[in-house]
Amino acid sequence: MGCEPRRARRRCLAAAALTAAALGLAAVPALAASRHRSSAVSMAYGPMGPSSGSGGRWWWPPLPLRLTAVASSPSTRTLAISRGRAGWLRPLTGSFRPLRSAGAGPARAVAMAAGGEGCIVLRSGRTVFLGPGGRLLGTAQLPGGPAPAGTAVALAAGAGGPLAVVATPRGLVALRPGRPANTLLRGDATAVVPPAATRHPWWALVGGELAWSRSGTSWAPVPRAPRFAASTHVLAALVDGTVLVAEPSGLVWSRTGQGWARVLQLLPAGGLSSVPEPTALQAVNVSSAYLATDGFGALLTPDDGYGWYRAAPSQLPATVDLLATVGPVRSATRPRGLVLAAGPRGLSVHALQPLPTPPAYQGATQTAEELGTAAVTLAAIALAAGALWLGSRRRPGTGATV
Repeated sequence: MGCEPRRARRRCLAAAALTAAALGLAAVPALAASRHRSSAVSMAYGPMGPSSGSGGRWWWPPLPLRLTAVASSPSTRTLAISRGRAGWLRPLTGSFRPLRSAGAGPARAVAMAAGGEGCIVLRSGRTVFLGPGGRLLGTAQLPGGPAPAGTAVALAAGAGGPLAVVATPRGLVALRPGRPANTLLRGDATAVVPPAATRHPWWALVGGELAWSRSGTSWAPVPRAPRFAASTHVLAALVDGTVLVAEPSGLVWSRTGQGWARVLQLLPAGGLSSVPEPTALQAVNVSSAYLATDGFGALLTPDDGYGWYRAAPSQLPATVDLLATVGPVRSATRPRGLVLAAGPRGLSVHALQPLPTPPAYQGATQTAEELGTAAVTLAAIALAAGALWLGSRRRPGTGATV
């Protein structure tokens, strides 16, 4: 009986060596991939601002400022609404200066154009247009009386001056300073976004139907678009032509050159909680966007909705109501600027940084990489086979067991 236990131990050791070699080979690419993913997420939320209480740095420094609306702006300041008053917000300093003449009074919505023009929709329905320096360009009046809650506005500059398209429960309306209003589409308009780049269309949601327009004044339904929930109001257009739509159920759609696809379904945050409802979408850079939710903070997609990352869950509150950008965030070569996230707990500001890309091996470098991988694999197999052979080898002079 002296030989059988010894041989069994050797075989066990050989099997363990083979398993360890196989696990080692599998762990190398997995470790490299995990390191790359961690680096990508960290770079996506680069630190700025004061130190946090844990001794690190804030990815999204908080500001004690409550906002009910905020516009995206290409400059260092933007229009926002705080305590019902419209004013100029400078996110880097956290200062908010209410307008005292033009645009004074309770406000519903604000927007800014790429050239620095601004637009304020007051609760009375009066709409104020501002030039790049803040000077008054003129006013217009929404038809049908005051602007109801839920009013949204988008602004773009053109040859005929700034054009504002306002989404209200009564319909989609086009406004220009000093001109009569033009009702474009009737129905419950819940969202409108301006062209993401030159020669790109406008987009709007009216009663759950997606519509588009090249001019901003002539609209039509988007062919073969899904029929969204009537209350859907979360919409974004990216520079590369992708359109993202998030329904109240937590389902996110993406429209690319290949058509429409479901790219994300939010799940309950935990316990007995319901599915977090999307509250805002904000395009950044060419193919990236942030998604705000009521219950799950904010998420980032760097690839037109294909992949999503949680944005600093330890610093952003669970509820984010508004998203906006300040600065040249749509640059294809070097995205920079700020992302603003506003909610019941105040305003958070984040400095954009480029995401790293995985290494791309070409030519001789790629060949060397493949040969090195093959050599390591063969060496591991040879070691495992040798361990098996040694484990099964019987010592000379030993007899059979009884």
